Amino acid sequence: MKFTLSTIALLASAVSAAVTDIDLYIDSQNKEVDGNSLQPLHEGAAIQYLFLGHQQNAFQYDSDTQVLSGPNPPQTPFANNFSIVDHVAWTSSSTEATKVTIIGGHSADRGFLAINGSSDGFYAVKNINDPYQYSNQQYALVYYPDGGQPDGAISVNIRTHTSDNSTSNDSSASASPSAAASSAPKVTPANGAGANAVSGAVLGGAALLAMLI
Repeated sequence: MKFTLSTIALLASAVSAAVTDIDLYIDSQNKEVDGNSLQPLHEGAAIQYLFLGHQQNAFQYDSDTQVLSGPNPPQTPFANNFSIVDHVAWTSSSTEATKVTIIGGHSADRGFLAINGSSDGFYAVKNINDPYQYSNQQYALVYYPDGGQPDGAISVNIRTHTSDNSTSNDSSASASPSAAASSAPKVTPANGAGANAVSGAVLGGAALLAMLI
């Protein structure tokens, strides 16, 4: 059986159709943090805590696996998946990904990041005793869906926007954001590396093409 180049390209694009490049921004009533972007900063042990800043960083979202991945540090071949561990938001290749959805927007564009169907529970806070002490000066992103957040924590939502280099749109978003916060369990570290949405799509496409050619 013969395949044209256009057929092969179509099959390859279908494999990665669920992956979207997105930027993440803070939406808050607090003017000090509203509009800030999320910036992963290395804290050791293949972990990047998420801090508020002004540097744009492209993330990738796979609507099929509901995995959000952050940009890779230099010379790091593994995906850095978004995780909530002990209330702290970070990206890492060594912890299990926390499943997220995008609600309230047009696909992945201009929606809100949600866990267990709710975009609530995120806070910006300083002085979280992180390994490199970045939070002494910068706001870190934390997650307290059931209350109990530290004193001085600022309630925020995570707004999504499709990046300029995005190759696809996520079609699984809900029509409107959830107003009621769900009772979400505390997420703890898991054994094994997190899911690699982007690499999985690429490898899957390569395997499929190898079978067809």
